[in-house]
Amino acid sequence: MASPSSNEEWVLASYPDGPPQPANFRKQACPMPVPGPSQVLVKMLCLSVDPYLRIKLYPPSPSAEKADNDEANDSSTDEFAPFKLNEPLSSMFVGEVVSTGSDVQGFSPGDRVSGVAPWSAFAALNANTLQKVPSDLPPSAYLNVLGLIGLSTYFPLVEIGQPKAGETVFISGAAGAVGSLVGQLCKAFGCKVIGSTGSNNKVEVLKELGFDHTFNYKTKSVEEALEEWAEEGVDVYWDNVGGETLDTLLTKMKRNGRIVACGSISQYHVLGTEKAYGV
Repeated sequence: MASPSSNEEWVLASYPDGPPQPANFRKQACPMPVPGPSQVLVKMLCLSVDPYLRIKLYPPSPSAEKADNDEANDSSTDEFAPFKLNEPLSSMFVGEVVSTGSDVQGFSPGDRVSGVAPWSAFAALNANTLQKVPSDLPPSAYLNVLGLIGLSTYFPLVEIGQPKAGETVFISGAAGAVGSLVGQLCKAFGCKVIGSTGSNNKVEVLKELGFDHTFNYKTKSVEEALEEWAEEGVDVYWDNVGGETLDTLLTKMKRNGRIVACGSISQYHVLGTEKAYGV
C-alpha cells in the first residue's frame, strides 16, 4: 500500500450556542503522522457521529480547566471531557491499516481496525487501543448493529425492557440508530411498536422497518398518539429524548411497566441553562 502524502482534520472552531452549526467546525490541512514504535498508521473509513458528542461541545468549567492543566489530573482520560477549541474532535471509527511501527505485532497493512480516533483522514494510534474487525461487511456495520450501537440496544432492551409478545412498546427518537434497532427487535419479540420521530420522511422509513404506528411529533403530540394507539397504556418505554416526552410517558405506563433511559437528546443543547426542561 502506497504511503499517503497529505492529511486533513476536522477541528472545533467554536462552541455551539444551541444546535451545532457548520460554522462551529473547520476542516484544515495537517501533517501526515508517522507511526512510532508501538503505533499503527490508520486510514479512516468511517467515523461515528453520535448524539452524546453534543455533551462534549460545551466550554470546560473552570475546575475542569484547572484539572486539565494539572499534570496529576489528566482530564483527557474522561470520555465526556469537553473538546478543545482548534483541536480535532474524536469518536469511534473503523479504518484500514496503512503501516505499523517497528515493534508492532498482530497488525498488517490492509487490516480493518476499530477504536477511538481524532477526526482526520489518517492517524497514528497506539496499537494496544485497536481491535481488528472482519472486512467481509461494510465498515459502517461495526459502528452500528455490530458495534456500540448494537450493544447499547440489545442488552438494555432484554435485561431492563424485557419485552414480551403482545406488549405495547413506545420509542421516542425512533428513527435514530438505536431507536430503529429497538423497534425491529421488539417486533421480533411479538410486540406492538409505536415510534415518534421528527420528520415525515423518517415516519415512512419506520413504516418500512415494520413499526405498527409512527408519527411526526411536530405535527401530532405524544399525548394524542398514545390516546389513539395505546389506550390501555405502555408496557415498555424506550426513552431517547427525555424532557416533556418522558414526563408524558410517566403518566401512561402500565402497572409493572419498564422504562429504559437511553438518552435525553431534547436537553443536550440546553444543559445547565434556564431553557432546560423542568428547571
